[in-house]
Amino acid sequence: MAYAEYSISSVTDIPQLVEDFARTVGWWVGTGAILRHPDYEGNGPGGLRFQLSASVSGIDHRITWKCQDTGFENSQAFTRSPVLANPANTAQAVVQIPSKLFLISRLDPEPYIAIVIEYGYNLYRHLYFGFAEKVGDYQGGEIVSGCNGWQSTYGTGTSGVRWDLRSWTSQLFNGVQSNTTRNNSGGIHIQHADNAQPWRRFSPVRLPNISAAEDLTLLFDGSECIGGYGDSFNDPYVSKGKNAVAGASVLTPINLMSTQMVTGDVRFIPVGIPAGVRMINIQELESQAISDVGGENWYSFAAFAKRNDLFTRKEATLTRWPNTESSYFLGYAYRG
Repeated sequence: MAYAEYSISSVTDIPQLVEDFARTVGWWVGTGAILRHPDYEGNGPGGLRFQLSASVSGIDHRITWKCQDTGFENSQAFTRSPVLANPANTAQAVVQIPSKLFLISRLDPEPYIAIVIEYGYNLYRHLYFGFAEKVGDYQGGEIVSGCNGWQSTYGTGTSGVRWDLRSWTSQLFNGVQSNTTRNNSGGIHIQHADNAQPWRRFSPVRLPNISAAEDLTLLFDGSECIGGYGDSFNDPYVSKGKNAVAGASVLTPINLMSTQMVTGDVRFIPVGIPAGVRMINIQELESQAISDVGGENWYSFAAFAKRNDLFTRKEATLTRWPNTESSYFLGYAYRG
């Protein structure tokens, strides 16, 4: 197990820090921040190789996990630095500069590495690479996912608020979202004779207006995996997962479900949980906290920013960037 903090001033600082950190934990590490399972099914290094890279172009500052194996070239996930409005000119976009990097990793029961970036105070981004604690006998299990806020200006409309945790954002392992394109939304590798789609993306085929008949075949095409916040399966547990009397918050496993099309309907098949990460209700916690659970440290962070606000705020005029971000009391906890 390992936990580290670093002061940084650019996302371009991150890949080398992750490469060095992962090597000390025991990952198989290739030059250029390429990671692989160090002992895949007891047979030595194996599984898909994912490379971490950083890019800066205008206000688009991002880091990306991208698969390096043939046939999985579009298997990738990224996180992008927050972009907020300039208080002096709300039509302007101002990219937020990172101040601190947190890295948390373990190799058991399956390897994972969490990248959490802090921007000043109470503003975060998350990027995950790890393996599933599997349900079933499939091969693979590699998972990449990013947590992203709003990717563009708000378009038209005069409302001063926008709903924050639906299609305008993407949470870790969140499959019902339109904030990130399918090839950039991350996913899980499921290699099995009964599964025709080995890379299952955290993204639907489209987000239509579901009819009163709730025809989910309009939403899915059988190539997805869902389970993050906003996908319904695990939402109630984290929403209600606090006990002010006991002073406790529940660590909610993120149960992932793959989609399977049947005539006129969709089935959801459990495939496991991402190792080392849980959703957590942080209403009774700081936006960044350390909790002792059974003698183990769990490091929790707000998904974006902890605020007592279900909405993000913008100016009540056209095409303005948000003034602030909010993820209400949603957080992610990592086992260190």
